[in-house]
Amino acid sequence: TDLLDARVAFNNDEESLLQRQLRVVIARKDLNIPLAQNPATPIVIKKEILIPPLEFEVNELLDLAEKHNSTLMVARQNKTIAEENINLAKSTFYPRLNLFANYGYTGRKSYGGRSERVTFSISGKTRSVDAIVGLRLSFNLFNGNINKIDYQNALVDEKNQDLALKDTRNRLAGLVFETYETFQKWLGTVELEKQNVVAAQQNLDR
Repeated sequence: TDLLDARVAFNNDEESLLQRQLRVVIARKDLNIPLAQNPATPIVIKKEILIPPLEFEVNELLDLAEKHNSTLMVARQNKTIAEENINLAKSTFYPRLNLFANYGYTGRKSYGGRSERVTFSISGKTRSVDAIVGLRLSFNLFNGNINKIDYQNALVDEKNQDLALKDTRNRLAGLVFETYETFQKWLGTVELEKQNVVAAQQNLDR
């Protein structure tokens, strides 16, 4: 009976081994295809991965993230654009002063000719130069409060962009802290797993 039970357990282990070998073949295929390699290309796996110590503290990582995160850069740019839109909306309340200039030159030449009855000879040259410089002042008296509405909309948009920037910064900070703590906890898990390997080897030896 013990022999038969051991045979069944052994066959179960053999089946589990075959399934794991199949998973390795499929994983190798899934990795080689994106690398534009033959699916059967062998892949050498390192059994040990050296994890270098983290060179930055969490606050340094946060500063780097705020400097290089593309989403935060876009949020900052949107807030800057909203602030410029406020200045543009304000400008509609002020008078407009336009400077204009015009310069013109006209030249004409005439030459002598001959007809059937009369012979004439006339030649001459005329030239005229015109120049105009002026200032134009305009002021909008009333346009249905459209300018006021545009200004209020610009203020609201600037407030929304400011809130979006703060939200993006908070989300980024939360992600950095979460990733940092996860990394630290997984380092502790690696040490525990190393101890488990030693204990399992000792148990196997016994």
